[in-house]
Amino acid sequence: MPQRDMVSCTAMIGIYSQDGFLVDARRVFDEMPEKNLVPWNALVTAHAAAGMLKDARRVFEGMPGWNLKMPQRNLVAWTTMITSYARSEELDNARKVFDSMPEQDTVSWTSMIATYAESGHAEIALRLFKLMDLEGFRADKVSYTSVLQACSSLVAPREGKLIHASIVQGGVVSETSVGTALINMYGKCGLLMEARTMLEKMPRHDIGSWTATIVAFAQNGCAAGAIELFQNLNLGGLVPDWIVVVSVLCACSHGGMLSDAWFFFTSAQEDYAIVPPYDLYLCMIGLLGRAGQLEQAEELIVAMPFDPDVVAWMILLSACRSIGDSRRGAVAAERVFSLDPENASAYLLLSNTHAAAGNWDDATNVRRIMSQRGIKKRPGWSYMDFFLSGREFLS
Repeated sequence: MPQRDMVSCTAMIGIYSQDGFLVDARRVFDEMPEKNLVPWNALVTAHAAAGMLKDARRVFEGMPGWNLKMPQRNLVAWTTMITSYARSEELDNARKVFDSMPEQDTVSWTSMIATYAESGHAEIALRLFKLMDLEGFRADKVSYTSVLQACSSLVAPREGKLIHASIVQGGVVSETSVGTALINMYGKCGLLMEARTMLEKMPRHDIGSWTATIVAFAQNGCAAGAIELFQNLNLGGLVPDWIVVVSVLCACSHGGMLSDAWFFFTSAQEDYAIVPPYDLYLCMIGLLGRAGQLEQAEELIVAMPFDPDVVAWMILLSACRSIGDSRRGAVAAERVFSLDPENASAYLLLSNTHAAAGNWDDATNVRRIMSQRGIKKRPGWSYMDFFLSGREFLS
């Protein structure tokens, strides 16, 4: 087969695979009288991307051994299998493939480090990074980004600083992705000055690096610093996204700065054409509730361009309990019951709201109804704390 035909066939395999026609991709592959590594890798990748790991494994294991034109499975195929198992959360199989490799490179090591870091096994990721260094493989920007993620999860400033020194020595500190990962690590460790210094030293900034720094200050309760950074971001000509706005809102919440929070919420729509997602409305509802502005909070729930769910009404109900507004609390609770009739937390909050208002008969009656209906409290979390004390999307 002429080389151009092999190239054409490989391209067809890729096109069929992208469109989901794996049977056609396999037919083109089988009809090729001669193959090199490229079509083999393309077919392994195609099945892996489609989640057909058993088929990908069969193709992988069917790759020819050494000959003049076809070396044994190459690093690309091995690494493809590692990342495929990782995406399917089959960590043990990913590790078995990695350990079975006749030779490894930085890419395969990085794939395993990222696999462990992203799946919640930060300690293993950190150990593997150290082992990679001992084996003489030089880390690249992806390796550093992955291991810094592990340090962030572990809140390990000592290890993070050592890796920072290695990054400087390795000459990749100027990479924006690495700088952003360092900012995130320092922020998670509560080292705000180090995070800000990293931002200031970066030769190039993007919205990601600014966001990481603002989030760091917001999560650590430094409202003034988060707002200052937000203002500097604007002066730099960058347009904030909704994650930045939520970060500033949470910082304002911790600092008791309701007027500033409302300003940022409205300016996000008017000045930056940000269409607030549902989470952003929930965050603002929570802020109003904590400030005792229950009428405004209820109005925002009704006016927002989304159908309020249980969380929105529970935030309002929780705020009503805090100040003993039993009338508005009863309305919020009824909304919750219409969506989730067996929500035990809503019954308990409503009972406590009546108690806070001195309506002891109503409080007792709510608990009696709860008992008659066989509704028991389930393990849970505070709706207010969830939205105002370290939202997951700020991580």
